[in-house]
Amino acid sequence: MKGFLFDTCTIRFWYAKNQLIEEKVNALPAEAFLYVSPVTIGEIEFGHASSASSDPTKSAEFRKWISNTFEVPEVPIIGSTAWEYANFRRRLFSRFTRVDKFTENHEDSLGSKLSIDENDLWLAAQACERNLTLVTSDKMARIREVVDSDIDVEYWPPA
Repeated sequence: MKGFLFDTCTIRFWYAKNQLIEEKVNALPAEAFLYVSPVTIGEIEFGHASSASSDPTKSAEFRKWISNTFEVPEVPIIGSTAWEYANFRRRLFSRFTRVDKFTENHEDSLGSKLSIDENDLWLAAQACERNLTLVTSDKMARIREVVDSDIDVEYWPPA
């Protein structure tokens, strides 16, 4: 059965009971496996920790929702995930830069130049490694251009 890896924005909208996202989730096959990445958990926990109005009770409620909602609370990042990440990152570099020779300075600035979120690239690597569909509420246009032949990416806009 097909599995689905959810990105940060989609999880935030789902947790906030966004009607369109909830309809999409409810339309998934009942036997579908739902996954979340530690990258996503880290982004959300960072948001909780960074908010001046952060309520520990709400953070605990969110953690409980994650463990009750997803098949495995987190899909781990392992060594082979890094190979997929490197492959996708290299494709981005090759496709969208005009530098003929690899230079670390150009590679380090790739994310900001292309307006991509490095964490989204890690999610794509995890989805590829495990043959999961990546579900996102972000367009991820540049990333999709280099990974779409390797993974399924579903764009679920919240409105």
